[in-house]
Amino acid sequence: MILPTVENAASDRRRTHRPAPLLPIAIGLIAGITIDNAVRVPPTIAVATAMIAVLFAAATMKQRRDSAYLIAIVFVLSAATGAIRHAVKMRYLPDNHIARIVDDEPRILTVTGRVISVPRIVERPRDSAIAYPTSPKTRFILHVEAVEGDHERIDAVGKLNVTVKEPMPMVRLGDVIRITGRLYRPMRPANPGMYDWALLQQREGIHAALSTDHAAAVTTLSESRADTLAGLITAARDRTRQYLLNDSVLESDPAAGVLSAMVLGQRSQVDAALNDAFVRTGAAHYLAASGLHVGWLALIGWWLMRLVGLPSRQCAVAVAMLIIAYVALAEPRPSILRAGAIGVLACFGIYRAGVSNTLNWLAASAILLLMLDPTDLFRPAFQLSFVAVLSIVYLQPVVNAALTRRVRAFQKLDALDAAVDSAIPIPLTPRLPRKRDLIANAILRAVRLTLTASIAVWIANVPLACFHFNRFAPFGWIYNLLLWVPAFCVTALGFLKVLLALLFPSSVILTGPALQMAIAIFLAFVQTLAAIPGSLLGGNNPSLTWVVAVYGVIALRIWRPALFERRPATLAIYAILILWWLIPARWVRRDAGALNVWVLAVGDGTGTIIELPDGRAMLFDFGTRSPFDASATALAFLEHRAIHEIDTAFVTHANFDHYGAMINIHKSVPIRKIIISDQFQNFVKEKDGAWRFLEAMRDAGASIETLAAPKEWTNPTSVRFEVLSPPPSSISRAPSANDTSLALRLTYEGKSILLTGDQSEWGLGQLVALPDIHADALALPHHGSVVSNTRRFIDTVNPSIAVRSTGQRRTLTTNGIEQIVGNARRYLTTADDGCIRLRIKNHNLEATPFITP
Repeated sequence: MILPTVENAASDRRRTHRPAPLLPIAIGLIAGITIDNAVRVPPTIAVATAMIAVLFAAATMKQRRDSAYLIAIVFVLSAATGAIRHAVKMRYLPDNHIARIVDDEPRILTVTGRVISVPRIVERPRDSAIAYPTSPKTRFILHVEAVEGDHERIDAVGKLNVTVKEPMPMVRLGDVIRITGRLYRPMRPANPGMYDWALLQQREGIHAALSTDHAAAVTTLSESRADTLAGLITAARDRTRQYLLNDSVLESDPAAGVLSAMVLGQRSQVDAALNDAFVRTGAAHYLAASGLHVGWLALIGWWLMRLVGLPSRQCAVAVAMLIIAYVALAEPRPSILRAGAIGVLACFGIYRAGVSNTLNWLAASAILLLMLDPTDLFRPAFQLSFVAVLSIVYLQPVVNAALTRRVRAFQKLDALDAAVDSAIPIPLTPRLPRKRDLIANAILRAVRLTLTASIAVWIANVPLACFHFNRFAPFGWIYNLLLWVPAFCVTALGFLKVLLALLFPSSVILTGPALQMAIAIFLAFVQTLAAIPGSLLGGNNPSLTWVVAVYGVIALRIWRPALFERRPATLAIYAILILWWLIPARWVRRDAGALNVWVLAVGDGTGTIIELPDGRAMLFDFGTRSPFDASATALAFLEHRAIHEIDTAFVTHANFDHYGAMINIHKSVPIRKIIISDQFQNFVKEKDGAWRFLEAMRDAGASIETLAAPKEWTNPTSVRFEVLSPPPSSISRAPSANDTSLALRLTYEGKSILLTGDQSEWGLGQLVALPDIHADALALPHHGSVVSNTRRFIDTVNPSIAVRSTGQRRTLTTNGIEQIVGNARRYLTTADDGCIRLRIKNHNLEATPFITP
């Protein structure tokens, strides 16, 4: 591949801008899929639109033969096709599909099916804050064949996401198993900012999940047969991995996972710490086994075929077969399948025309991929892949021209190019180009190509990275330039080692040490770059409008360069986009002048976030006894609200489900101050969980403040804080840790919210004895538990809204708390309603559940 010089850049762009007849079809498909995803177009309307377009075209074809008219008709037909394809994928399932068997409530059922993904044993991260230790889990996808209920066996179809809460190393891809467990529908997000894993699974064709606690609930009916196609592919993958790792790295070495990912596309094998290092350097695409790796494989294959004298068309056929074989051996992930399809279509274009029409080839790739899976459009990897390729083809010449005008070495390169092409003396010298000049020219040309392509890809991908992941690597362009050569060497050596091992098994004696040295140097380089401060920055939560504006400006810069000839106007446009991005998201997302109390859904625990009218944030407990780390829920919400600091965290008492997540929250979002009651320490023992929590927070720089009721203060935004309990230890000592819980009342604009902890009879009695504990909204004590004086307490508070933070759904609640609250009051639970937002503004109190019917 040769980088065009400044003089021939325009002609090169004309070559790449040749007519692309498939482009309107691809754009129409994208439009139809997007529209159906947003408004759920009934297929009958889409079909009717397509028929009208066809009839209209047939009736007017004789009068209208211009290209714009034909493009419009094709666009409408493609959009209708895209809408229909998306609707069929997402909403129209067969009657015996597993999605029609699963209920909203979990059911104990037995399912028979075939394992269609490589089972993964997943261990919980070491720094995960959970109440109880858990064993590693086994996860895989099951293709359902039958479901057995209480009375009958039902033939069924569909894919099932299976979790076994014990390690199961004996289950293999292709095995037919019978498993008994809880069949349920994946839950949609219960809190703002949470990723919609249920939607992701639906887009992958998974509409139900099954979980079982014990490996004994799984029975293998038949093992994967080696003589079947799936068995042969699995065996080939295992053997190829052995060839790759033998005499290079041990299976237990984290480098083995990186090698498997870079060479064989087995991303699931990558160590979490190394994966984070690649993310921090903006080099995660080296682990994705996507277009870059397929491109390298195709490039190596093309060079080898050309060396043996094959013409271009035969090289294209050979490279296509090589790509197909690689995709079959790699882990079946969307990125590698997508890259394989694009590569094969590129080879087809070269075979058919002798040279690839880039835009038409990309349009054909998009059409094929979206017809196979229309939901691929919404995957960040799909968007980043196509944007990266387009940027190399169209944006790289623009970057090259801009750098050449400013970099003297590149100007000399163009002068040398002209001298070589015309056989004239090098400018400013009396001599003709010599061989060493040609070598220097080739090296500098390669450097410029790599540099400008890296910058182009970085510019094009940053908006999407900020939008999807809210982070970006500011030095990613230079890091990729530095890592490109060692990454290519590792990948090429890996391909070569596997190929030679297939032909000459003893060759690993030579290739193994070379690959070992290459991967060691590469990983050391990645880890060194990742340790540099500022390698990964926050993306500032940009809006979709900003992303569209950025890509609009890039498109104009490529296709209408005359608009950017005036330097002041160009700089003004770039400055506006940068300033727009720099606007703090908190300015936009904070609810100015309102008091917001968010009771998040954290299972069997409590997690409350208070947003004051001036935008400052506080915590009131955060933890859970459920088997997950509640800090992930908190951090996702805080990022969604663009909150970067916690002013104060109230910890009601020394139970893990009220403080357990705060240490991990503090690692990402600093907590300035912790407030506890003076009775908190009465139930803390040295070296226990609560003691370690306080010590860790002190060591991390948070101040610890102790107070006792009654305590009252008003902050500058006119929110009154009242600590109502517990009383000082010197007056009355609580009999249990639960009864030491803080009770905090917030009052703003005449409305009040009472937040409680785990108060039992003694604690509730202390509150009821106070002269005034009325509140308009009440967070029910002890997650809605009922004791002898619960009814009296609720009646004394007399709230209009009662909120229960719990993991227990209404249908499973038997203690009568809903009846005690009464029909006259609004009753909300985090288990059923998700996060509950209590908002006071303009003297009104509103309660809004995140999950709506």
